[in-house]
Amino acid sequence: MSRFHVPRRWLLILAGATWFGVGFMLCYRACGWLNTESPDRTWMEELGAIATGFFLYSFALSKVAQKNIDRIDDLPHRTHVWHFIPMKSYLMIAGMIGLGVLLRNSSLPRELLIIPYTAMGGALILGGVLYLRSFFVPRRD
Repeated sequence: MSRFHVPRRWLLILAGATWFGVGFMLCYRACGWLNTESPDRTWMEELGAIATGFFLYSFALSKVAQKNIDRIDDLPHRTHVWHFIPMKSYLMIAGMIGLGVLLRNSSLPRELLIIPYTAMGGALILGGVLYLRSFFVPRRD
């Protein structure tokens, strides 16, 4: 067995840390833009973005995360570390990274990017918490 095989339970930590970390990075970037590039912007708009993030999590990303948690539960007891997300999702991640780079390097004002970055970041943070919580809940082995 490869040294890259781990107990499937640890995939929940890896997935949760990844979602949480990316979400935090998006929110951090948005807050940086809020403070430097948009002095007239109100925190009420940012609260609206946070509410949008809760909506996005509740109606989309929580279902994606739960489906992946269930998939991880069905994996063999020891499995390859890269199986913390479905293999086909790696293409989607590459596309999302590419879109993020494209948006940041576009001529769009940063003020327009603050809301989607905060909303997506918040939703990813909540999804990461769902993964991490599922690690600590007793699971079948």
